[in-house]
Amino acid sequence: MFWIEHHKSRSSIVELAREKAPLAESAGNMSVADTIPTIVVSFPDALRARIGNRTSVTVAGRTVREIIDALEQDFPGVRFNLCYETGLLRPYVNIFLDRQNIRYLQGLDTAIMAGAKMHILQSVAGG
Repeated sequence: MFWIEHHKSRSSIVELAREKAPLAESAGNMSVADTIPTIVVSFPDALRARIGNRTSVTVAGRTVREIIDALEQDFPGVRFNLCYETGLLRPYVNIFLDRQNIRYLQGLDTAIMAGAKMHILQSVAGG
């Protein structure tokens, strides 16, 4: 069952990557800059129900924003838990790309490198 669900979401990610890929691929002269990186995104317990109770998923995108767009396509509603309707990252959500908080990089426009690992964490508060 897990393989079937994972396979379905993976195929839609591949379809999204093909849609976003430039026409250079069909011309046979695709460069490294034209490929869309694929990364593993890990989720906290609080969001796992949104992604089929998985601990992580594989997603393709060139920026953190594109990764969130791809996640939203495969798991409708997950963007609401990460970003405001305006597109800004919610203050209690922290996204780490290879151990660096994207808030201290280029935010949602931070570039993605193939093979990177992204961790989405929610702040814990209270007393």
